[in-house]
Amino acid sequence: PTTWLGRKPHFDEEAMRRHFRDFIQLLEQRYPNSLRDQVRDIMGQLLPSGECTVQRVAATLDLQPRVLQKRLQRDGTHYAELLRETRLVIAKQHLGARSMAITDLALNLGYAEASVFSRHFKQWTGHSPRAWQQLNQATPDA
Repeated sequence: PTTWLGRKPHFDEEAMRRHFRDFIQLLEQRYPNSLRDQVRDIMGQLLPSGECTVQRVAATLDLQPRVLQKRLQRDGTHYAELLRETRLVIAKQHLGARSMAITDLALNLGYAEASVFSRHFKQWTGHSPRAWQQLNQATPDA
C-alpha cells in the first residue's frame, strides 16, 4: 500500500500507442471535417452578416486568431485563400442558379461594392460574373 507510492508506474508502452492510435482513428471518424472544412463552413455562414473576420472565425472555433492562422499555415493554406475559395464556390452556386442579383450576391459575399466583387470574380475565373453566367447557362434538353 504505502510502499507502492514510491514505485514507478508500470505500463505497456506498445499498448498505450495502440490505444492512442485507436482513439485518434475514432476521433477522425466521429469528426471527419478538417480544419479547412470547418473554416469554410463558418465562412459560408458568416459572409452574409458582414462579420467574416479571422477573429470571428477563430472565436467560433474557440481559438485565438494567431493559433488559427498557424494551424492553417501548417495545413498548407491561409485564411485569405480559404476566404477566396469560399466566396468563389458560393458565387458560382448563386450565379449558376440565377438565385439573386449580382449586387445582392456581392453584398452577401462581404463586398461593399458590386464592382469590387466583379473585379475579383474576373481575376478568379477570367470572366465577369454576367459573362460567366451566360457561359454556364443550363441549356434545356432537346
